Amino acid sequence: MSNAESTTPCRDRLVCKLHTVILGLQDRISGLEDTLVPQLSTWLEKKSNTIDDLIVEVLRSKAEITDLKHAVDFGNKIVSGCWEREGEVWHTLAKIQTKRRARNSGLFRRLTGRCRDQKPQDADRCSGDVPEGCEKQASQHQASDVSFPRTKENSATLSNKELDALLAITAQNVRILREDVEDMVTMVQECKRRASGIEEIERVEEGSWRDV
Repeated sequence: MSNAESTTPCRDRLVCKLHTVILGLQDRISGLEDTLVPQLSTWLEKKSNTIDDLIVEVLRSKAEITDLKHAVDFGNKIVSGCWEREGEVWHTLAKIQTKRRARNSGLFRRLTGRCRDQKPQDADRCSGDVPEGCEKQASQHQASDVSFPRTKENSATLSNKELDALLAITAQNVRILREDVEDMVTMVQECKRRASGIEEIERVEEGSWRDV
C-alpha cells in the first residue's frame, strides 16, 4: 500500500507535465495556423504570379528573337541583292570601258608600250559571288539584262540609247532597294516597339480572384 501511495504523486507530476507539453504544442500549432500558414500561402501566390509573368516574358522574348532573326536575314538578303545588281552595272560599265580603251589606246600603246588597265584586285573584288554568309536576293526582282547597242567604232562617248539603258538599270536598282529597305525598317520598328514595352504584360491587380 505504501508503494502505491509513493508512486501516485510521481505519476500525477508526469501527467501534469504531459498536459503542459500538449497545451504548448497546441498553442504553437494554433500560432502556425494563424500566422505562418497564411504567410506561406501569400508567398506561394506571389511566386506563382511571378512565374506566370516570367513565362509570358519568355514567350515574348522568343517571338522577338524570331522577328529579329527575320529582320537580320532580310537585311542580309538586301545587301546580297545590292551586290548582285551593282555587280551587273559594274560589269556593263567595265565592258564599255574595255571597248573604249581598246579603240582609243592603240596609238598610246604603240608609243609607250603600255596601257592603263583596271587593277586586277578591283576586278577580283567586284566580280564573283557574294561573300560567304550572305543570303540570296531578298525579293523576286531581278536585275534587268539590258543589252547596249553598238555605236560607231570611233565614238568615245555613250550614245543616248546606252545612257537610257544604264539609267533604266540604276533606276530599277534604286526602286528595288527602296522597297526592300522599307520592308526591313518595318520589321525593325516592330521589334523596337515590342522591346520598348508598349506591349506590357498584363499584371494581376490587387483584389483579383488570385488574392482570394
